[in-house]
Amino acid sequence: MKPPIGFVLVTYNASEQSLFLCERLNAMFGNPPIVIHHDFSKTPLNTAVFPQNVQFIEHWVRTHWGSSTVVDAQLRALRRLYRTADPDWFVPLSSTDYPIQTADFILRNLYENNFDVYMDLRRIEDLGMPFLDEGLGELAFHHPRFPQCAFNRYVAIPLISPKMAKRLRTPSEKWCLRSRALTRRFTPFNDSLHCYAGDSWFTGNRRFAHLLLEETPFSKALHRHYRSRSIPEEALHHTLLGNSPGFRISTDNKRYTDWRGCYAHPRILGRDDFSRLLQSTHHFARKFFFDPEMLRDLDEAVTRKEIEKTVGDLR
Repeated sequence: MKPPIGFVLVTYNASEQSLFLCERLNAMFGNPPIVIHHDFSKTPLNTAVFPQNVQFIEHWVRTHWGSSTVVDAQLRALRRLYRTADPDWFVPLSSTDYPIQTADFILRNLYENNFDVYMDLRRIEDLGMPFLDEGLGELAFHHPRFPQCAFNRYVAIPLISPKMAKRLRTPSEKWCLRSRALTRRFTPFNDSLHCYAGDSWFTGNRRFAHLLLEETPFSKALHRHYRSRSIPEEALHHTLLGNSPGFRISTDNKRYTDWRGCYAHPRILGRDDFSRLLQSTHHFARKFFFDPEMLRDLDEAVTRKEIEKTVGDLR
């Protein structure tokens, strides 16, 4: 019998937090298959202390934030997961993610709903808006300007490379050509192939995993295109899915994040956020600092909430 769920982690630090998360997933899901791609060039990690159901990618790649190496690392872990375990569902995680529902709730939610993928996905197009360099704030991916920012980043023709932009401390999306004639000639996008983007975190089933892992001329063309673009993890899988008909997609990616007062990364979550987390129907939340006592208290609160709900349903 194949496992109902498996997990892929892409990590580069926080080895104790990664171990804690794996042990929690084991306690919840009965030792599910877990595959970790860890960038050992960033920090050492003792693989021997991890449970036996946790596999590590031996031929790991050096990862860099906002580059295609992050996508490469995730796909290496995903390929190992489906070659060795072939679960019904898979969930990509980082070491700072943590479950905010019980295993029964998560699995029931996945199996009972009629979706293949839970992904924050929207079609990207040129809205004719000027680029404003103040970030998208607490609305993040739901900001009305997000499609324009994504168009400049993934579709428009860049005038400077991401490396040069970083050196000049300016967004590369600010300096680009949005000409339709140029984008049709120098990118894969046209009237029948559209760009899609959104939050990089998602949950998918076996069918979606096979789509991500299958090497076709179309997928290879997308990988080549996004390799030269910044933050491809927020668009590559989305574009592949958005242009692959027949998939049942929920745009609720089942991840809780809080962007209030933030710019490039969501808020760090703590005890003050428990009430919001317990009201949420999302499966996982991010980001957490490593505080084992706080996380155990969160586990107890999640379990207590589910018990109270079950008792209430029986009355």
